[in-house]
Amino acid sequence: MADKSFARDVQSNYQIIRSRYRASTGDLEGIEKYSKRTVKAPCEAEAQSAALCKSDKVFAVASENMDTLTFGEPRFLHHLMDPSSKKISVMEFDVSKVLEELRLTMDQFIDLCILSGCDYCDNIKGRAIREV
Repeated sequence: MADKSFARDVQSNYQIIRSRYRASTGDLEGIEKYSKRTVKAPCEAEAQSAALCKSDKVFAVASENMDTLTFGEPRFLHHLMDPSSKKISVMEFDVSKVLEELRLTMDQFIDLCILSGCDYCDNIKGRAIREV
């Protein structure tokens, strides 16, 4: 699906995926300034970027949205484009190591993310992550 959609745009040296709805022109220019190539997703980029990362067409997925982790991309970069990133170091997550340290399967991790609230559904009222 994502592979076909982006086949004409994606080359093996692409390293960062950004959604055109989330990245400002300045963000994209900033990445290109450092010789990083970008791919603009037609809408929400999480699923497409994870598929491209899993197939080794890109090195990592960069996003300020932690929901991206639930799509299981191997490498995730947080705070790369956030304006506060000048003060906060870029964080790299290896999803397999996160799962290993939490002793969770991917399905359990997704359930945990849903219970703690996400962009796609409301969190459960009266339940915070510490109570789950």
